[in-house]
Amino acid sequence: MAEQEKQAPAATEATPAEAELPAVQPDEANLQAPYLFRLVWGTVALVVIIVIMLVVAARWQMQKSAEAAAASLRYPLREETEAHARQLLEGYGVVDAERGIYRIPIDRAMEEVVKAYGGDSVWTLPKPSEVSRRM
Repeated sequence: MAEQEKQAPAATEATPAEAELPAVQPDEANLQAPYLFRLVWGTVALVVIIVIMLVVAARWQMQKSAEAAAASLRYPLREETEAHARQLLEGYGVVDAERGIYRIPIDRAMEEVVKAYGGDSVWTLPKPSEVSRRM
């Protein structure tokens, strides 16, 4: 029994290497977790920003291409119709020779109407009413 008593205290003695170790060691994975979290979310945010910029650039380029295509299109029927209308408004022509109806440019026609219906009269503006002066 004496031998057992001698062995028991020897087993409970701590070696010097074990005495220097702390009771709880920090987990290295927990120390790197915030860094990894910021790295992942920063990468996701950067990818989202790049995708948004690419979408905006693509839409701008498509709009620019559509405007260029619309500017280069010609509408021959429209151009022909406008040319004909311009010729009717700005040119001379015969409408009905038997009845003596002729076409003259619209600018000259407006001048003739003004001369015929009192173009020399002076226009006077009406005076504002007393109601509007009070306000």
